[in-house]
Amino acid sequence: MKIHIVFGQRLDGVSWSRENASLGELVLGPMGMLSFLEGRHGLSGNIMSQPERINQYRLKYENYLEQRQKAGRNPDTIFGAESFKLDPWSTAKQLLAWRDELIEGMWSADDQGGGGRRMETLASLEHILPEPGAGQADRLRLVLARLETEFFPATLQLDITLHEPLALFPMIWQRILKHLETLSGCAFHVPESAQEYRQTGSDSTVSDSDGDHDSDGKHSNAGDHDNSNDNSNDSERSLVSHCSQLHIICLEGNDELELAQAAARYLAAQPNENGNVTLICSGDSQILDGMLVRYGFGAVGSAIPSSARPTHAILPLVLDLAWKPFRPDRFLDLLQLPISPIPYSVRYRLIDAMKRAPGMKNECWDKAWKTAMDTVAHNTELGEDKRRSGLARLEKAKAILEGTRFSPDEGIPTDKLVELCDWTSEALPAHIEEYPELKTTMSHIKTLKAIALTRSRLKQVEVLRILNSILGTGTVPENVCREVTPFEIVTDPGMILRDTQTLLWFNFVRTDTVSPTRWYREEQEFFGRNHIYIDSSQKRKLDTWLFAEAISKVSKQLILFMPRKICGETAYYHPFLYDLLTAQNANDQEIKMKDHLTTVASLIHGTKWKLADRELDMLELPSEPASRELNQEEVDAPCPTTANTSKDNGEQLFTIPETSISPQNPFSFTQLSHLLGCPFRWVLEDYLSLRKNEMATESLLLGNLAHKLFETLFSELSPADIAGLQDETIARRAEELFEDLTLKQAMELNYPEKAAYRAVVKDTIAHAACTLARQFSTWNITQLQTEQYLALDHAISGHKLNGRVDLIATDAKGTKYVIDYKWSWGKKYSDQADTCQLQLATYVKLLG
Repeated sequence: MKIHIVFGQRLDGVSWSRENASLGELVLGPMGMLSFLEGRHGLSGNIMSQPERINQYRLKYENYLEQRQKAGRNPDTIFGAESFKLDPWSTAKQLLAWRDELIEGMWSADDQGGGGRRMETLASLEHILPEPGAGQADRLRLVLARLETEFFPATLQLDITLHEPLALFPMIWQRILKHLETLSGCAFHVPESAQEYRQTGSDSTVSDSDGDHDSDGKHSNAGDHDNSNDNSNDSERSLVSHCSQLHIICLEGNDELELAQAAARYLAAQPNENGNVTLICSGDSQILDGMLVRYGFGAVGSAIPSSARPTHAILPLVLDLAWKPFRPDRFLDLLQLPISPIPYSVRYRLIDAMKRAPGMKNECWDKAWKTAMDTVAHNTELGEDKRRSGLARLEKAKAILEGTRFSPDEGIPTDKLVELCDWTSEALPAHIEEYPELKTTMSHIKTLKAIALTRSRLKQVEVLRILNSILGTGTVPENVCREVTPFEIVTDPGMILRDTQTLLWFNFVRTDTVSPTRWYREEQEFFGRNHIYIDSSQKRKLDTWLFAEAISKVSKQLILFMPRKICGETAYYHPFLYDLLTAQNANDQEIKMKDHLTTVASLIHGTKWKLADRELDMLELPSEPASRELNQEEVDAPCPTTANTSKDNGEQLFTIPETSISPQNPFSFTQLSHLLGCPFRWVLEDYLSLRKNEMATESLLLGNLAHKLFETLFSELSPADIAGLQDETIARRAEELFEDLTLKQAMELNYPEKAAYRAVVKDTIAHAACTLARQFSTWNITQLQTEQYLALDHAISGHKLNGRVDLIATDAKGTKYVIDYKWSWGKKYSDQADTCQLQLATYVKLLG
């Protein structure tokens, strides 16, 4: 059997062949080719996740340090030892990345000749247990070793065509491909453009049988010598000769939506000609997909992985509960997720508690749990078993949330971390059918537990680093899929395999790239002595070649869609844009970008929309009728009050009957002030109870704290007690109450970054308590009543008016004083004078 393989470094995930008969034809990228070779040699097995590999390498480094110390050698001389003390996970992660890169360059731990502390440390680590989990580099090395000792079955014939020059592959792939080329029955093809690159390429060693020496018998190392100028000039000459024959349009728009509509309109203008169109969609295609479906096309189905999806946020938010101080804002985020380990019956009650008093074990907190438990216990629709299990879940959640928290620097014990993981995983299986991506979350939890069990305690920074590695770049939604389209779709220029007349490049903007590893001269000399091939500029060379190759496959026109912003963030031109324009205008001395840009607005010409060689008819909007002045009868006509009123043109007006909305009973002063100040706000907030699920504002938070503190303070102290106490004693008690209450209902003030602000608030409240106490002595107060509930029947249109007064004081003559606390600064207090007068007048009315 003969298998035809097209192999390229960007061909993983490429679309299916459009040929009528493609049996026995494979288009493979590095991962696909590796899996194919492993399957043919029986090397397939369980693949360890990258976080688990990093953890194993961390254990390996720890063992190395212990061995050095037992041998009486200073472990601090090991490369990376100081960094490992501060951040073990990140240090192990970086060392492992260097190791894998070296293996792809044909490095071995047995290589001799120094190379510096980094190379010596990496070589020593290879001989330390535990063995590193097999990553892609290890799997490639194993395949190469098998190819050097065994052959494919004689019945299997391979016909391999490289999509890019062999010199642009990592050295370990070059060796694997060279071995395949020598096998009997295996044909090896390189495209003409790739052959030209190969002749002038930086790595002439691949033409030798062993790949270790150049034509003069001398060693050639890409880490030492960079001949990329020849390749760059060759690609530039090819680009110049081809771009001079192309029609290039640089279409700029404010955002993706504008450009998505332009792309969809272009495709819809001549739908029968789209078989000669190729679309490159860089990045997420959600907006473009919506527009394509609107115009009758299939979706591109390209989504960038994201770790910000709600299902990925569950585990980090749960683990935030383990640390001091308690973060109400993060807890509120956890409560508002569609899936949460906190039972639904208490979740929204806790949201309201966090809005009122962001803390734990306060009145709002306790009320939320009590109400939830009473609701479940008295729910007659549930059976006895479900009521019992529901109460058990509530009690367990409450115990975990109110349990011990740990210092970020001291760390969390492993058993407590595992307990949080188990609690989370128990709540997820019931929702997997609705949210299939929860399977990934459960896999993350399993990986975290496996890593945690190798440690006795984990600091917060380590947990965050581990979570970052586990979540990685995230996942794509499972409902994203590519649909059938009459035009070719790719997500990278390196995936274009056939010629096309028109190339549409959507989101032709710069993307973030990883900086190459910096290898020092001592290390580069070590590479040369040991036949190690590391080319830090290889990715840039590959990008340049693939870009030029993609442009060379376009025969007619190239349309680049360049948004100024993507998801609200500023986007920048693709780095190859200037090269493209320079190639098209080779004779120009200076390239002015603005002269080469076309805006979306310029595509509209009257009722015609035109882009490149296509145009679309647009509907002409009707002109607005001329305005006229109303006659006196129309001016004096009463406003419609019925629920269904007809206009002259037959259109019906619908109004809300006056009897359908009325103040609820009882009617508070807060509702009264909303109704008088903004009736619409009263309808939304008080009648419909529509409020944002967000934390209390700063003024409301501090006001609630001061209210509770004064209520407690003046409930403890009678007027006689106050008269006999010094200011220092009252202030000290107010400060004690402040410390206790901030833990219960104002946790934001305990954040480390708010230490200075917290001290100011504490001093201000203590001073206010002393001032108020001295005023009581001046007024000769004999009685105090705090947080008194007052009500008056039929006060407003037959409705009951109620209110809760902060403090009612009575002097020796029986005169009553109504005192309302306001947390305000400077001029803001005077701005509230009118509102305060109305509020105090209302309370006096309630007081009778």
